[in-house]
Formats: sequence, C-alpha cells, structure tokens
Amino acid sequence: MPPRPFHAFLGALGASAVQVGTAYLFCPESRISPPHRAALKSARDDATVITTVYSGRPARMIVNRIVRELGPLASGAIRTDESGP
Repeated sequence: MPPRPFHAFLGALGASAVQVGTAYLFCPESRISPPHRAALKSARDDATVITTVYSGRPARMIVNRIVRELGPLASGAIRTDESGP
C-alpha cells in the first residue's frame, strides 16, 4: 500500500495510529480466495460497516449477505455512510 493514505490519516485527519491488517491480505503469501481478494480490491469506503455479526466483537466488514441476514448489526454500530438501511 502506498504511504500517501497513511500520511493523510496521521496528518490532516489527526489519527495517532493506522491499522493496516487488510493490506497484508494482498501479499503473495496470503491464502485468501480470488473472490475475496477481488471483493477487497473493489470495495468502496461506503460499502463497509462496523459490526459484531461475525465474532461478537466490533470489526469493519464489507456489507455482504451474512452481515445483512444475521444482523441486526450491533446496537450502535457505526455506518460509514449515512444513507444506508
């Protein structure tokens, strides 16, 4: 991942740290499936939510069928867009 987004988060946006776990999924050693890799590559910022659907702990996820059907999203879950359902 290029350093530019990190500089934006740490500088202009005022963050004190940046989590980059998803970036490691693009390494050749990653064993994610081609469809998962494609979904990550094409996901937009407004296609994610913070939810507890999978593990019971807050995590940012791409909204998919499981997130929609196993919800509801955790009470107070944070959406990245304000227009979502």
